[in-house]
Amino acid sequence: MISNPATGQYTEASGVYTFSAGDAGIPVLIDYLYATATGGTRIALTNQIMGTTPTFMAIFTAHVGPKVATLKLNQCTSTKLSFATKLEDYAIPEMDFSIMVDSSNTLGWISFAD
Repeated sequence: MISNPATGQYTEASGVYTFSAGDAGIPVLIDYLYATATGGTRIALTNQIMGTTPTFMAIFTAHVGPKVATLKLNQCTSTKLSFATKLEDYAIPEMDFSIMVDSSNTLGWISFAD
């Protein structure tokens, strides 16, 4: 601790701040944290392991005239799944997903039938 602070320095003892005389008239903003031995609750926030993420295979087929195109994605994970509904009328599912390679390092395949 500095007993005689120079310009731009300060000392603190038991919550009393002492500034250099050279800093007189300069505004100061003091921000601090404190802990009390009585009352309140303190909860540590940690980064928990996510565990196993469910995966699925996706197959899409499209008919373009007389031809058929098929896309197979070997391993996907859902990032969003929702069902917007109109009461007693219809449901509109919406699903976003991410694609990754499987254990054989294959993303999938696409084929076009003649």
